[in-house]
Amino acid sequence: MLTALIAGLVSATGFAPLNLWPIALLAFAILLWLSWSAPTLKAVLLRGWVFGVGHFTVGNNWIQHAFDYQDKMPPALGYFAVVLLALYLAVYPAFAMGLAWRFSHAVKRRDGGTAPDVAFVFAAAAAWIITEYLRGVLFTGYPWNPLGVIWLPTPLAQIAAWIGTYALSGVAVFAAGLLFLASQRQYRPLLIGAPLLFVLALLNLGFAGTSSLPDPTASRVRIVQPNVGQEGVGEPDYPERVLVKLLEWSGRPGEAPRLLVWPEGTVNYYVEDGYPDTRFMAAPIRAGYAFGSAPGSGPRTSH
Repeated sequence: MLTALIAGLVSATGFAPLNLWPIALLAFAILLWLSWSAPTLKAVLLRGWVFGVGHFTVGNNWIQHAFDYQDKMPPALGYFAVVLLALYLAVYPAFAMGLAWRFSHAVKRRDGGTAPDVAFVFAAAAAWIITEYLRGVLFTGYPWNPLGVIWLPTPLAQIAAWIGTYALSGVAVFAAGLLFLASQRQYRPLLIGAPLLFVLALLNLGFAGTSSLPDPTASRVRIVQPNVGQEGVGEPDYPERVLVKLLEWSGRPGEAPRLLVWPEGTVNYYVEDGYPDTRFMAAPIRAGYAFGSAPGSGPRTSH
């Protein structure tokens, strides 16, 4: 169990800001080895769950930081929140490895094989895709940090435009599976799969380099992230500063309708009726945002 926990903790280093994706692949290769060698379904579920606890505890450490900037609860509770969430999210890696183990052992009983093969790797990749999708939709969903995000520093990230994020996570598990098979002296899949991933990366690199980007002023969809830290959340002008930045980066409306995507939790003030005062009427201000007007000297409370 300690090996599974350590591998899970290390696997999260593949995400930003460290972006150690080769280390993450090695950690997942260890997970596949632990899953393949598990003697029972109960054992593989436990190993996958322990790995997931480590993986999500590190990957969701930012949640604790959010507790540092509010007064309703002590910041120390943020650590408990991270671990409690990880205890739940770890169920999905456990199910993924359980599905792969069940499939591979059914094949072993039928064919009499004793060594891990490509079928197990494909089963693990497919099971990860399914369970990661379920993680993103069940109980309102928590799709944070899909495994495919580790490819962002590489040209392989462009494959997401063709196959989507969840399948890109499956590619990561497949790549980790190739490393696992190589550790078991199963080199033939590595000789085929590794060049295939390399060719896909080159093709996507060329595609990304030659494709023309649309005129940003004519974009129908714009995602705005003001990147304003929470350090000043208690300052009186904080909501207005955030809104000014959001409007500035949202640009001016054009002839065609467009969709603006703003971050959650930053636009309650001056957007919803009753903020920051029960007498506040936000409808005129919302209309001004729709036409791209700035708050100016700041929204005023309507009586």
